[in-house]
Amino acid sequence: MINYDIPWNPNRLEQRMGRIHRIGQKNEVFIFNLVASNTREGDVLIRLLEKMEQMRNDLGQDSVYDFIGEILEEQGVDLAHLMEEAISGRENLDEIIARMEKTLSEEHQRLLALAQQERMDETSFDLPGMRRAYQELSINSLPMRVYGEFAIKQFENTRIRLHISNDQSTVRIDRFPKNIRELAKKQRIFIKTDESIRFALKSYRETEEITLLQNDHPLYKLSLELGAGEVQQVSIPVCRVRASVSEPLTIEINQVTIVDGTGRELEQQLILIGKRTSGEWVNIDPYLLFNGDFQIVEVNIPEDPSFKREAIVQARKILHEVQMKRDNYVNKKSAYLRKSFEEQMNTLHERLRQYQLNNFDNRNSALINQIYSQIEDLEERSRERLDEIERERSIQLQPIKRIAQLRLEPSEENNGRVIPDDVVDLVKEYEYRNGRLNIRQQKAFGLIDFTSESTNEETRFIIVTNSLSDLLRNINYEDYVGIDNSVFIYAVENNEIKEEIQLEKTLRIL
Repeated sequence: MINYDIPWNPNRLEQRMGRIHRIGQKNEVFIFNLVASNTREGDVLIRLLEKMEQMRNDLGQDSVYDFIGEILEEQGVDLAHLMEEAISGRENLDEIIARMEKTLSEEHQRLLALAQQERMDETSFDLPGMRRAYQELSINSLPMRVYGEFAIKQFENTRIRLHISNDQSTVRIDRFPKNIRELAKKQRIFIKTDESIRFALKSYRETEEITLLQNDHPLYKLSLELGAGEVQQVSIPVCRVRASVSEPLTIEINQVTIVDGTGRELEQQLILIGKRTSGEWVNIDPYLLFNGDFQIVEVNIPEDPSFKREAIVQARKILHEVQMKRDNYVNKKSAYLRKSFEEQMNTLHERLRQYQLNNFDNRNSALINQIYSQIEDLEERSRERLDEIERERSIQLQPIKRIAQLRLEPSEENNGRVIPDDVVDLVKEYEYRNGRLNIRQQKAFGLIDFTSESTNEETRFIIVTNSLSDLLRNINYEDYVGIDNSVFIYAVENNEIKEEIQLEKTLRIL
């Protein structure tokens, strides 16, 4: 939406935006405000929009525009009237801006104080829980090397000339073709096209000038855009694949998407489900896809239809987790808005009472009618906003999209990993015996298999293997940088943990 003639009351601006950002809107909405520079009204509008954006960032997009217009008018900052005075020369422009900014700053601080009341007391933070959440994020995130590797594949497919160092540790791009520059501009991906760009593929080559790609890096975003068109056009057949797994497995990759009642996407995940020859279901970590060679042996083999039901079961678990988080978020948001609207209503009623007390000879009749009108508007706006929040509370699972199904066969090069389900009791008994608690099992073929905690809350990351030599030969040490001193390898033999080795020590030996 392009606002060509911008209303002076922010409430009207919010109403305009609401008309196109309605329930069920599936596209991302972009708002452009056209403001004439080097003009009196332009100066005021720019300052107003900058201040509103600052408040929007601090308080959230749903907490500002609804009532700022009334606040300005209440404080005698009727922008439309004042701008007429300024243009005609009867009001000083600097004084108008100063009054507007003073009013907005005071309201900003009041709203921040109100928001602070809704936040948790810092003394109630669950520090051990926060530490575990951070660790879970660390071990379940994709390895940093994956982003660079993915970008290289996409750039090579689109004929972007890459200069890769001899040791395969850094990449340089001198220029992008015109169509790539236009794509980046269209998708608002900001990359420097007037100079060469370098990025690292190995962590030891990272510097301030040469960075590893991450999921928010412009080059990685560009590679995603380049790959998106290809994925949408490709239908992946069921394949039989030779891979570094310890036993035959059939795996299926599904995309799970969850939206709220307004159509806004809340969560999108790729889930990998494995099926053993025994029929037992196993949750597979996506790390498997990035940690070994896959050699296609046969394509277009019969599909296993039994995955559909299991995918629904797993997707509903994700739905339940998102619902719990969503309820907590919506409850806080609802309470915050209710308090905000309640304070506004109290202010209006107090002003109404004062006008009525001083309504000698009906001299305040027009003001009283105006307050009644503002009260009705506020009640309607409150109902609309709170109803929308309730729609946000209602979430639903979109149809599950199957990406691929693969039949994995063990290759000659075994990676030495085991499926955690097979050794969970063994690991728990071993950890308890050594005074470690809070044992948590991870997905199969992930970065690690288990975590546990010592009595002083130090976390131990555990990899279990039935072939120590195979594991040490195939493990990608770079993926463990930063946690290697807390990673321990448990060698299992005859249903017994024979030895444990700290990964950091193996690195020193090698």
